Amino acid sequence: MSTRGSAGWFSPTVICIGATGMLGHALCQVMAARDWDVHEFSSKDIDISDPDHVAMALSNIEADHVVVVNAAAFTHVDRCEEETELAFKVNGDGPGYLADVCRDNGWRLVHFSTDYVFNGQGDAPFLESHPTQPLNVYGHSKLAGEQAVLERCSDHLIFRVQWLYGPNGAHFVDTMLRLSSERSRIEVVDDQIGGPSYTMHVADAVCSALEQGAPSGIYHLANLGYTSWFGLCLEMQTILGLDVTFQPVSSDRFLRPAQRPHNSRMDVAKYLQLNAGLLPFWQDALKEFLNEYYD
Repeated sequence: MSTRGSAGWFSPTVICIGATGMLGHALCQVMAARDWDVHEFSSKDIDISDPDHVAMALSNIEADHVVVVNAAAFTHVDRCEEETELAFKVNGDGPGYLADVCRDNGWRLVHFSTDYVFNGQGDAPFLESHPTQPLNVYGHSKLAGEQAVLERCSDHLIFRVQWLYGPNGAHFVDTMLRLSSERSRIEVVDDQIGGPSYTMHVADAVCSALEQGAPSGIYHLANLGYTSWFGLCLEMQTILGLDVTFQPVSSDRFLRPAQRPHNSRMDVAKYLQLNAGLLPFWQDALKEFLNEYYD
């Protein structure tokens, strides 16, 4: 499927993989609005864990300027603990196969990773250069994907993103809004800190980086500022006037298969230095999203 939108000076042919997911959906919308020639592929169209399928699916692409955007991933963090082989096939091997095709064809590869590649210790924001030390299978599999892209395709952009919410997908904000209509009191974790990020803003930032011809490398990308899951809920309550009591609790209150990092703060200064556009603060991003889809 190919879509086009309004005019723009930079107009590549984009192969968006994972186009039906939450982030992929946002990317396709924003890219089409820039008048980029966007070819959308779902996980059914391309199984990135199969190198032959990847090569075959992309063999008919003929264009002068091609960007492959990989928004496909196995993102269920707890299931990754049980389905380790699948996690590494999709999150680790798959990006490597895409990197091979991009390298062989002279295409640029955009890949998405996660704050879960870090150990979550301390309270300072992580830089792209900080040592990685994942706490769970999901983080290890995503780190393997990063390394595969770095080693096998020199023309790449790797964006570490976090705490995503947006249209066309399941996410924390939607879950809390649903629960707030069913309960009068909700316990919410208050000892995990990160940057809630609106997928439409992330997609716009990615497109801006591509337009600027950003140098290959890893970039942290999130709406500005940090909060806890509890803090995010309080902001939702303020914006929408929710009639519910949010109760802050420790993450120890919820026993889950995969360990979560307590500190997910990511420093986005490297992206901002591209001068590709400012990222809104997370409070403004949340208000924009809620007013658009839940008002």
